[in-house]
Amino acid sequence: MLGSTRRASAGWPSRNATDLRSAPIASRLDASQEVIVIEPSLRADRLRRRSPNWIRVKRCTTLRYISSQPIRIESETLDALRERSAQSGEPIVRLAQRYIEEGMRVDRHPGIIFRDGPAGRRGVVVGGPDIWEVVAAARSAPERGEELIVALAERIGVPGEKIRIAVRYYAEYPEDVDRFIAAVEEEAQQLEQTLERERRLLG
Repeated sequence: MLGSTRRASAGWPSRNATDLRSAPIASRLDASQEVIVIEPSLRADRLRRRSPNWIRVKRCTTLRYISSQPIRIESETLDALRERSAQSGEPIVRLAQRYIEEGMRVDRHPGIIFRDGPAGRRGVVVGGPDIWEVVAAARSAPERGEELIVALAERIGVPGEKIRIAVRYYAEYPEDVDRFIAAVEEEAQQLEQTLERERRLLG
């Protein structure tokens, strides 16, 4: 399959075609690799019609709105991404964006992973509690400062360092954790209302 080119226009870098053809990504491609070109606006089919003689690649998938920077992805990784997208029903662009975002967060906060659950996907301390559980417990605890770290570690049953990992993550991403806590509380409230209606019906 023939690759694609980008002409200088609004929102695109003003590099000429020679510069694009001589870019490092073009010289390192081989038949075992695939390319995801992340485009913010133009569709790949329109780009191919504009110039069919730029870069020859095995396959070109377009992820729009993230960046104009071409990203090289190995075929096995791209196949795994497609398979996961088919299994979960999540669009491949959104799935790739989530993996990139979560990977960056894991790099910034070693000791954190992400898991799916009934209330959605959330951050978890490796070998420890969910981050939202630590935050919720901290809000209801009477202690403050270092005493709070020690008290939470004893109550949850984990080393104090795992509490610190959760606290540091929350300090950088409070909106995400607060949103998850609100969803959990709403779900618990709905469950309680359902159980109350059952008790009333059964007398």
